[in-house]
Amino acid sequence: MRSMFFGLLIAAGLAISIVSGCSSSTGCPKGEVCTSATSGTTGSSGTSAGSGMIFHRFDDAATEGSVTSLVPDGTTGLPCTQDSDCIGDSGAGVNHCSSDYQGTYTDVDVTEFATPVCIVPPASGGNCDPGTDANEIQFCDGDPNDPSSPGVCVALNPSAPMTGQGVCLPKCTFKIDGSAATGCVGHDACSFNTYIVDTTNTVTGIGVCQSACRVNSDCSALGATYGCEPDIGECSTAPLARKKNPGDACTSTDTTNGLCFCATGTGTTGFCTEDCVIGASPSGCPSGWVCDTGEPTVLDFGAGAPTFPALTAQTVGALGICLPTCAPDGGAAAPAPVEAEGGAADGSVVTEAAASAACPGTSMCITGDIAGSDCVPQ
Repeated sequence: MRSMFFGLLIAAGLAISIVSGCSSSTGCPKGEVCTSATSGTTGSSGTSAGSGMIFHRFDDAATEGSVTSLVPDGTTGLPCTQDSDCIGDSGAGVNHCSSDYQGTYTDVDVTEFATPVCIVPPASGGNCDPGTDANEIQFCDGDPNDPSSPGVCVALNPSAPMTGQGVCLPKCTFKIDGSAATGCVGHDACSFNTYIVDTTNTVTGIGVCQSACRVNSDCSALGATYGCEPDIGECSTAPLARKKNPGDACTSTDTTNGLCFCATGTGTTGFCTEDCVIGASPSGCPSGWVCDTGEPTVLDFGAGAPTFPALTAQTVGALGICLPTCAPDGGAAAPAPVEAEGGAADGSVVTEAAASAACPGTSMCITGDIAGSDCVPQ
């Protein structure tokens, strides 16, 4: 999933393995296609967020060090109302409250994180070290090789990461049973990034927290003047009425000009879409669309690694993108699970049958992740 900070930025001793569904949360903008270096292809555009392809196994040998020379504050992701809330015990006092930072996204002036949290301040060129291997994960605001560190260092260029060129985002974690993610506060939500498995064969999902407002009241922690731009989940003092609706044809220029949030894939044309949150009310997706988090169905950590049952439920509270459902064989679309407003009383996700017609524009019907077959921008 996107972060405004990309626009502002021009386990000690623990062996872990990693798997990824190539979610857009790895740094590829929402609605665009990410390609795994070790995967096959699905058409000329490569694998997508909906392909369920995975990265190879690795053993973290702590070969990538952080470029940050100061003692970390270790407060990334903690709720805050002022900068002093973000000074860690014995830390350098570098971290600030996210409410200090504003930017423009889809022609809307926004303040990142609906519920303010402590962050490592943005810096020109990057504020953490993602390493140079696109198949590895590095953490931040702590030991870069320790999954208990509070931040995830997301490469500015996820397909070709470079030393020091990453953005440190608050970390969230989740299980593989669909239960609610933990780590994001208030009206921020967890965007899927990857999975790790430790030496006890325990799988943990790793994500990054993103702003995820749905209604104006979700922005109240920023002040009474803020309202929600729900299609991007961001808070603004001047929300903008969109002139295009989900499913309308669009170009990347429409995103820049604020006509809609346009999912364009690797090109410049696509269709208008919206953010969504699994189990949220309102869900944010039109009838016949599905909220797709990019979580894969199959976890494969490589030769010699343990096997795990197929995943069947997207994580409650996870951030996704709305995509039209479809039939992968090109025939009439079969009913697909679509979130019902509000979910069940026990917090589980309720689904209802709905289906879309042919995929809009240049998008392709792709399956392989938990959300099922949906139209992925190419």
